Amino acid sequence: MVCLMTILILAAVYPECRLSEKGMEYVGKTNVTETGKACLRWDSEQVTSSYESLDAGFNEVLFYEEHFINQDPSLHENFCRNPTGLARPWCFVDDDGVKMEFCWIRLCDDFSENFHEFFWILGRWGVDLDNNQAGILDMYLAGGIMNYAYILRGSKAVPECKLSQKGGEYVGVKDKTISGFDCIPWLDADSSGGDRIRGDREGSFSDELTDSHNFCRNPNGNPGGPWCNIEVPQKPNLKWEYCDVSFCDLGASRRTGESGDQYESNGGVMQPNYETCRITEMGKEYYGEEKTTETGKDCEIWPNKIYDDFPISLFSHLPFQDRQFPGPTQKIRFFFGRWTELAEPNKQISEENNSCRNYGSMERPWCIVSLANLTWEYCDIPLCHGPKVFEWCLDCTEPAECMQTTNGREYLGLKNVTRSGKKCQPWLSQMPNVHSTILRLPMFPDPVVDSRHNYCRNPDLDKKGPWCYNGEGTNPEWEYCDIEFCEGMN
Repeated sequence: MVCLMTILILAAVYPECRLSEKGMEYVGKTNVTETGKACLRWDSEQVTSSYESLDAGFNEVLFYEEHFINQDPSLHENFCRNPTGLARPWCFVDDDGVKMEFCWIRLCDDFSENFHEFFWILGRWGVDLDNNQAGILDMYLAGGIMNYAYILRGSKAVPECKLSQKGGEYVGVKDKTISGFDCIPWLDADSSGGDRIRGDREGSFSDELTDSHNFCRNPNGNPGGPWCNIEVPQKPNLKWEYCDVSFCDLGASRRTGESGDQYESNGGVMQPNYETCRITEMGKEYYGEEKTTETGKDCEIWPNKIYDDFPISLFSHLPFQDRQFPGPTQKIRFFFGRWTELAEPNKQISEENNSCRNYGSMERPWCIVSLANLTWEYCDIPLCHGPKVFEWCLDCTEPAECMQTTNGREYLGLKNVTRSGKKCQPWLSQMPNVHSTILRLPMFPDPVVDSRHNYCRNPDLDKKGPWCYNGEGTNPEWEYCDIEFCEGMN
């Protein structure tokens, strides 16, 4: 039987319909046009080599990738989208050459109709509801999930949450930042602090801009999610800040909902063991010794520098304009070598480092199988089995509340106070301390980091372990956290 709660969350998060006439926010999975033609992949060579010659509305000032939600065409596969603000979602097709055609995506005029369809989907999936499950369903339809995930905007139900880390698809109406500052309308003359080419980026928004539009959005692919421009007299150099937009998927943000509550470390516990398994899908916490890929190929030693043809997805968390090849910035070019070196604190300098890891934001641990042409493959690292966070979430294992390596870069626990008892500042917040640590997003072991995440982490791989910014506005600006070693660690 399909898990009822999982279906409810998926059904309520984002319907397979468009919320606006143009559907610029649409991220559904329709991949055929109105005439029934199959859509081409947005990242295919067939499309990327010919899109400029077609009348599809692409802005020549922007990179091709910058037109898409979250600035990564590969994530959109061959699904209908509206990256250029045309009349409605569309895609490229192969019809005696590459052409564009519109898609038929129904409009979400009456959200209640979606739940009629939802019941139909349940029947198609063979889900039989017992009395208890039907009662749960009634409760959520009466306001449980609806109140959590949606607000009414006009006559349509709009998700007041995001589906991805960058949240480019967000079309809610939040207009204040994490720190409570009012957002400036995007088209105001003073609203340019967060984007060098703001005036040319209207097509990068998930909805249409008006003179009064000041809702949180992420048009330039900043790593932390939706943001807005602000004016703060007491901090004149603070021009923008992220907004408090949570994840729609409860499983993805299950640990962020407890932000602000102190959590004492359970020293002496080594459950689960990240040396043998991973507790998250991405597995950035894994530090074991697997050295072969899922197809049996041997892993090469990780290089100490980044090459021009290195997988660009390693830095997909950055805005596209900041991760260009050839010639990436000096900061990016040497970042990878430092990362691979410092991320292995348990190894001696002379030891070869060719174990499977998830350096970057790939789907799961991987390694390089050929340095000659820089090809790579995923590794088969099993998921850990231990205490569950939710009974209905089969893959949600409770993280270890202790360090398993000498610098604790794998620590995924819930401690959010410093050694001296100061409450940690959320990593996406710029108050009381202004910082740019979120640019190191791939170095967080968490699959996602949202606006409520204020747990002790070690994103700069400090030798002394996890730390956080002081959220109380006093000195020092940051401080280490008191995280004990797991049983068996020296």
